[in-house]
Amino acid sequence: MKLESLALRLPWWLIGIIAVIGIVALSVMIKSETVQSSEISSIRSPDGASDAVLLEVSQDAHGAHSAKVCLRRPGAKIYGQSACTSIAYLSGVPAGDGQLGIHLRWESSTELVIRYREATAVYLYYPVFTWPGRRASSRYPRSFAPIHTRLIHTSVTGRFSVPRDQGQLALAAH
Repeated sequence: MKLESLALRLPWWLIGIIAVIGIVALSVMIKSETVQSSEISSIRSPDGASDAVLLEVSQDAHGAHSAKVCLRRPGAKIYGQSACTSIAYLSGVPAGDGQLGIHLRWESSTELVIRYREATAVYLYYPVFTWPGRRASSRYPRSFAPIHTRLIHTSVTGRFSVPRDQGQLALAAH
């Protein structure tokens, strides 16, 4: 009798273990990056508190060659998903250019400008980004000041268009 009750309990126990393993695996897959990307360049802010990183996405969900720009703290793990916060996404960028026709420039410690030559769609996730936390560190006293981001479309000849609205997405009509 005891052997039969053990046999009946074993499948429920086994199902419980499999369910726990499945839940853990699902949470790891949700937290991991689903679109593969590689770092093209990074540029440190003038105060040294942030790195703006340009990542190439060879094929996004729509099959387009794309790029994303994220902010990370200096010294953070380069390949850590949580270490780099995406602030902009540019879909349909030219694949032949080494920088994808995208140039990052810090105008000041709190103002990042992203200039791009060509893209089919652009998304600015955080026009104003603030690092999580309550106060600045002694190493980076201004590190919690908001970072303002602008996207500026440039002409093919290299001249820059004038943004329609400061701090917002700026597109130039061709």
